[in-house]
Amino acid sequence: MLFLGVALLSGIACQTSAPPPASTSGTQLAIDIPSPLTGPGRDPIDSAESRAITGAWANLLSGRTSEALETVTRFTSSQAELLRLQAGLAEEPSPGLQDRLETFTDEHSQYAAGWATLSVAAEAAGDEDKALEAARRNSRLWASGPYAARAEELQQRWITDRIERSGEILAGGQPMEALALVDLALALDPENQGALLVRAETLVSLQQGPEAEATLSRLGALPEALILRAEMASAQGRWQHAMDLLDALPDDHPDKSRSLRRAQLMWRISILPPHVQEAVNAESVTRENLAVILLALVPSLEVVNGGNTPLMTDVIGLPSQRAILTVTRLDVMSADRVASLFHPQRSVARPEAQSAIESVCHLAGLSNPLWCEPDMSPDDGCISIQEPVKGMALVDILLSAELKADQ
Repeated sequence: MLFLGVALLSGIACQTSAPPPASTSGTQLAIDIPSPLTGPGRDPIDSAESRAITGAWANLLSGRTSEALETVTRFTSSQAELLRLQAGLAEEPSPGLQDRLETFTDEHSQYAAGWATLSVAAEAAGDEDKALEAARRNSRLWASGPYAARAEELQQRWITDRIERSGEILAGGQPMEALALVDLALALDPENQGALLVRAETLVSLQQGPEAEATLSRLGALPEALILRAEMASAQGRWQHAMDLLDALPDDHPDKSRSLRRAQLMWRISILPPHVQEAVNAESVTRENLAVILLALVPSLEVVNGGNTPLMTDVIGLPSQRAILTVTRLDVMSADRVASLFHPQRSVARPEAQSAIESVCHLAGLSNPLWCEPDMSPDDGCISIQEPVKGMALVDILLSAELKADQ
């Protein structure tokens, strides 16, 4: 593999991985381009011209550009013309050099070395689209050549790496920066599904719903797109639309049952009285909220026989009174029977929430959740209730228990 010494030009903006391999020689940098005498698509030339171009190429590699040009002045083959263009790349590239290389490759479209050279020149000029296009043309013509992997390398650096990095930036709470980076990837590959998904997620984070919906619509029935569209519809309270989208998922999709059941549940909650919705959306669950959530998620508790309903003077007239009476009658939640109080506004701590959920699971014939021990994390498949206890966290735990029972 031969190297041509050229001045280092500024890197591509927002580049997410290293530029093409380069080696140093003194104060110069070398960028990898092919000899005009290599690869398919060359003009037939006689031995004298071949020797002249070989000598000119050696001069070019040694930095003797003038001597290289003088050696091939009298020749008109595609190889000689490409060497003259490469000499221009070795010096300070002129603004029109890329245009001349594009004209050259149009005229010699089967000459792989021309496309490889154009790719390097376009990258140096900051024209990523042309650099990638030319690299792909070269790899198709010269599939087993030393430059065949260049297209994949540029694809990785300018598309795949950018998509991955934009997702990381979004997760780090910088949606504007993530959007700018993923749009660079989409400029090169407008139909890239991964990039479109990250772009849609970024737009959702920026609360640009209509534009996110338009981006997702380009992905059709891709499961990840359907799920994200359903999440958007759910956030807007469009539960029927969310259920329709989730129902379109393949039956064997691992998230279908859970997501669809959750949407159905949230739709049912949305038409229940306001105190139920308040409990589900509570950021710090009270005892009153907990009783309401338990009965809303497992309404069969009302018909379970047994127990004695305690007298509680602080729940009379509350919209949640029915739920509180049910859970205390069944000893799912405790009451102060001496003082006749339930303390509905007291915050719920983790142990009380876990105990209530276990009691409900026992009464409803559901499996108890696997709670995380001190040396475990949710990555181990266990469940951890964080404090302050959130209403939606309890909803998800009970929903998981119901789904497990259905399997």
